[in-house]
Amino acid sequence: LAQEPQHRFEGRQSENPMAEATRTFQVSTLGGRTFDVSVPGGSTVGELWEECSRVSGLGILVVLVSEEGAGLDNPSAALPAGSTLSIVVENPEWTVCEAALEILRKAMPRAGRGSADVLQQYCLGRCRIMGSFPANLWTEDPRLAVFMDYQHYSLCEYEVLELTLIDGAGRHHQLIGVINSGDSDCNIGFWGPIYLRPSFKEVGGILSYGDTESKWDITDASWYKAPASVPPCNSKLSGGPNAQSPLENHLSCALSMAFFGGID
Repeated sequence: LAQEPQHRFEGRQSENPMAEATRTFQVSTLGGRTFDVSVPGGSTVGELWEECSRVSGLGILVVLVSEEGAGLDNPSAALPAGSTLSIVVENPEWTVCEAALEILRKAMPRAGRGSADVLQQYCLGRCRIMGSFPANLWTEDPRLAVFMDYQHYSLCEYEVLELTLIDGAGRHHQLIGVINSGDSDCNIGFWGPIYLRPSFKEVGGILSYGDTESKWDITDASWYKAPASVPPCNSKLSGGPNAQSPLENHLSCALSMAFFGGID
């Protein structure tokens, strides 16, 4: 796939005196396409991002950048004061398998799982399942459970997950998981990689480990600063009891929220 072009947003206040609370962004693309994106003046960056994603038809693989060049990665932040924004399209094709790519390309913003108070307690943002595909569409996964070869990859499915961790610096780290949920009849855990957005660098993954449990295999934690406190996750499938670091416990909480809608 060719890299999507960068788009420019020209911000302006609505000229309608009856709609003074509305901010309208005039969007232009390098290809000559223009369209308007309007949000209430009291909206958050996250709400602006969702509307840009919906109106542009580009789905979730977009990043807003301020006119100063800073990524607008805090969904709860107020709308930027500047009048010009950029939107950069993420390109995960070099790291993510084709079956997961098909789901990511079609994914649109949707609400995550969990109540606001629980998400705040566990320092989480949006966590959800965006789609699934059969295991036989990705037999090259290096974390693949050994028994799958014996079963000719006929069991289990991969889930494509959106996970958001809020770290100790207040940064919202968005990750994509391509996680196989295993099979309860086989007494195995989860396995698969996680990717850090917007670069889609693989920063680790989860492995099936023991009897119906999992453990984390983190290869890069340099991007993460632990919050002061995140309660422990007790879900064995999500890797909670085997967590060896604050990041692994935090990831277990996010994984449990996405899969089960709560944290044990």
